[in-house]
Amino acid sequence: MKASPIQLNKFLQKQDTQFVIPIYQRNYDWTEEQCKQLLEDIIEVGNTPKTEAKMHFIGSIVYVCNDEYTTDEIEQYVVIDGQQRITTITLLLIALYHLAQEQGDTRLAETIYEYYLVNKNAEDDSFKIKLKATENNDKDLHKLLYKQTIPDSAYSNIKNNYNFFVKQITKENRELIYDGFKRLLFVEIRLERGKDNAQKIFESLNSTGLDLSQADLIRNYILMGLEPAEQTRLYNLYWSIIESNTKLDGVSYVSDFIRDYLTIKIGDIPNKNKVYYTFKKNFNVDGNQNLDETLHEMQKYSEIYKKLIDPNSIQDVDIRKEITYIKYIEINVSYPFLLQVAYSGGYPFSISGDIRSV
Repeated sequence: MKASPIQLNKFLQKQDTQFVIPIYQRNYDWTEEQCKQLLEDIIEVGNTPKTEAKMHFIGSIVYVCNDEYTTDEIEQYVVIDGQQRITTITLLLIALYHLAQEQGDTRLAETIYEYYLVNKNAEDDSFKIKLKATENNDKDLHKLLYKQTIPDSAYSNIKNNYNFFVKQITKENRELIYDGFKRLLFVEIRLERGKDNAQKIFESLNSTGLDLSQADLIRNYILMGLEPAEQTRLYNLYWSIIESNTKLDGVSYVSDFIRDYLTIKIGDIPNKNKVYYTFKKNFNVDGNQNLDETLHEMQKYSEIYKKLIDPNSIQDVDIRKEITYIKYIEINVSYPFLLQVAYSGGYPFSISGDIRSV
């Protein structure tokens, strides 16, 4: 492991380099609140006289160089921690780039585009943009950079945060903001695959911004140590479905679901703040030949859980009414029992979604 302080602009402007957000990372979740704080910090340091050489520290970025992600043309850094900051800074730079274009500042526009947004020598389009986000975010990022229409999305904050920066950046403050960006400092932590325990390092980091949920930690624990192709397979086959089944009206209940799942498996209710450590204690994923079996079982349980948090998805009127009562008066302690009974094919509904009578 190599750790060293470095200016963010010098890190991002490395040519023939792409920053990859692996599929096991959480979604880009920063909101306008975090963007506003970052912009205020950038403006404050930008306002400081250059003679003072003041810098603003924004935390750490942890990445690993992995042969699986690297080609002869481009070296790819897999971001273990820091994706929220890198993505937000990229959105800020895209907003600056577009504004400079519109106002005819060709010099600034070309500098931002060629130094920070793209690998100008990349022949393969998949390596062209310097930030390779997770699937949904990546599509929005591509459209945004090239001014294509982005539909509103409950999944991605890319569009909303870009729009925030567009509203805040003006002809009068753009040079100030750009100068402030060049005075951001962070700790670059480069890991070596096979030598450094990325999961251990990830657990010990106190990141700025939004705290990781118990489910975030569990997802990373399951997928981080696997080869990229296996990460993608397990995520698409099981984990993305689990996350979808345990989300309602934009709110994720996946941590609560896993807590109930663990209650069934170990016969004890884990502390809400220790769901990850309880999962880790009882499910060793290193060399686990039964990982598919475990994730498949969790997926099936999540199909039942979806009905508990969304009773409207239950067809039978009487059962829907009873489950609605349970949800309304928040008797969540009954969920493990209902999950287990339903999983076995009994009352009140089976995992296939067919309603069963008493």
